[in-house]
Amino acid sequence: MARSNQKLAFALLFFTFFIWGSIYVTGKMISDDVPASLVACLRCVTAMIPLYFMSRKHLKTKIDRKDWKYFFLVGALGYFLTVQMIQLGIALTGASMAALINAMTPVAGTILAAIFLGTNASALYWHWRGLLSSPAALPPRERRWELR
Repeated sequence: MARSNQKLAFALLFFTFFIWGSIYVTGKMISDDVPASLVACLRCVTAMIPLYFMSRKHLKTKIDRKDWKYFFLVGALGYFLTVQMIQLGIALTGASMAALINAMTPVAGTILAAIFLGTNASALYWHWRGLLSSPAALPPRERRWELR
């Protein structure tokens, strides 16, 4: 990769990192005023606008009738319900805790890939080690260091 392309790639990734991280902070800021289901709905509708323009050349692609249920399941479970559960988690715990717990997503993906797709189990071992060490990053139940 050319040096200028690499710098652009890192800049875009860094920008994406901050945008993705802001989801938790802004989610906590609005959690008292906006229900989680409305946030999920608004994110889905907002995402549809740029996705429509990006996919115009593929809109005439024929999709078998039997495959529509999979598109619906991925949309409902993979996006809407996920966003709603993240927003509920943010509202009930906090932005930092929700971000830490959501950071375990690759572990869940690896486990599901091993179960359903037969992915290499040695990769699963390293993700399990990460999963088992994750509770060490969680704060203790009693917060003794806070001033009252």
